[in-house]
Amino acid sequence: MEGTWRNHGGNMEDTWRTHGGNMREHGGNMEGTWREHGGNMEGTWREHGGNMEETWRNHGGHMEETWREHGGNMEGTWRKHGGNIEGTWRKHGGNMEGTWREHGGNMEGTWREHGGNMEGTWREHGGNMEETWREDGGNMEETWREHGGNMEGTWREHGGNMEGTWREHGGNMEGTWRKHGGNMEGTWRKHGGNMEETWRKHGGNMEGTWREHGGNMEGTWRKHGGNMEGTWRKHGGNMEETWRNHGGNMEETWRNHGGNMEETWRNHGGTMEGTWRKHGGNMEETWREHGGNMEETWSKHGGNMKGTWREHGGNMEGTWREHGGNMEETWRKHGGNMEGTWRKHEGNMEGT
Repeated sequence: MEGTWRNHGGNMEDTWRTHGGNMREHGGNMEGTWREHGGNMEGTWREHGGNMEETWRNHGGHMEETWREHGGNMEGTWRKHGGNIEGTWRKHGGNMEGTWREHGGNMEGTWREHGGNMEGTWREHGGNMEETWREDGGNMEETWREHGGNMEGTWREHGGNMEGTWREHGGNMEGTWRKHGGNMEGTWRKHGGNMEETWRKHGGNMEGTWREHGGNMEGTWRKHGGNMEGTWRKHGGNMEETWRNHGGNMEETWRNHGGNMEETWRNHGGTMEGTWRKHGGNMEETWREHGGNMEETWSKHGGNMKGTWREHGGNMEGTWREHGGNMEETWRKHGGNMEGTWRKHEGNMEGT
């Protein structure tokens, strides 16, 4: 080790070196300087094995520092002027760099990664925060803000032409999204425990909604080109669903209210319709087809049962009843001329 120092009229300087075996924890050869001139101070140090160096200054309360690490190709600066602080850093191998500043309690910074084309900024002003980032030459972006406890943000993906926004105000949240290529967009909201969502596809003229309020749920969907629409609801334990096709005149409804169930179905062009109900232990069914002339009804009320069936073109019909222990049945076919009846009333029985 070797060194020098000087004192010139109150000004002081110092240099030192360590060669080879002394202070091996630092990798090898090290050296440094230090000066103090009229209250101002500056210094340097180097570590040659790991190729590191640093300089620093303090002039009238203003402080600066630079550092480099040559093996990993990294460097940085740091400054403090009054109460303001700023710094920069770079890593040349991965093409990365960044900055940060602190002015009057407010802070901001930037970062970039040039190989993957990524960059971003961040700010903190009076407790409010903002952040942005970009990736892939600007094809993807995102912003984020926090103002007085409220938060909002945006995102974009330019290759697929997609973008969106979101907000959080007092615990309530909402957002929007768009896909410009397929002409699709949507919104969503969360207020308290209630949630809503809408979506649209403008090319095929389709849209839909969804809501959840206090545990109750409902939704709709429409396709305007083919005139199709549907709805569904869940309120408590009750459920409903409808479906319509106006061009082909088709529709369907379905309900479940407290265990009671019913369903209807219609086709108006080909004239088909049908209903089905289950209320308690009671059941009903009707069905018609008015081209080939077919009809059917069937009921079960308590232990009472009945049923009919008809086919008018080929001339077929039939009924069946069971009331208490009484039973009846009739059946006919009018092409090959067949018919039959059978009854049981209490103990009396007959048949043809």
